[in-house]
Amino acid sequence: MKDRINKLLPQAYAAVKAELSPRGEPIQKEYQGYISSFGASVMQMGLLPTLAVFADKKVENRKEKLAARTPVEHDDAQAGAAEATNAGRGNAGKQENPRALLNILHAVVCSDASSLSPTVKHVLQASQYERITSDRTDKLVFEAAIAISKRERDISELRTHLLDAAVAVKLAIRTFKLE
Repeated sequence: MKDRINKLLPQAYAAVKAELSPRGEPIQKEYQGYISSFGASVMQMGLLPTLAVFADKKVENRKEKLAARTPVEHDDAQAGAAEATNAGRGNAGKQENPRALLNILHAVVCSDASSLSPTVKHVLQASQYERITSDRTDKLVFEAAIAISKRERDISELRTHLLDAAVAVKLAIRTFKLE
């Protein structure tokens, strides 16, 4: 396991940089919490429920709606809280997206395809192709897990690889400046 994490670390760093900090800007500290909770969630809830939670658009949609509102549309207390939150982050226009971690994990696991079984490799590579050829990237890891969920050995293998990728991503995030 340790060797696999060491092998995944360069790919994790590249994926984090591409997804969360393409121009070298600081990464929001919430991502450190998201990736830390990913492994614990997999251990407690299981792989499919965890992937479903991380693929959920409701969290992102609520944040986008709040950010899109003008101070006139909500009361002064909400406006003050929103301004304080955005001021504390130092970047009012930037919103964290927990689903971005699924894209990162997908890229990291696909980068180590040589160690995957043929079934898992095929499903992940098909979803990787879809990620490259379409703008629909939000649920690819979840859909890949669903595709192999009836095969216990394959879902267990995907779980192991995602947990190793999560550790590598967690270590990679620590190398970036957080805001």
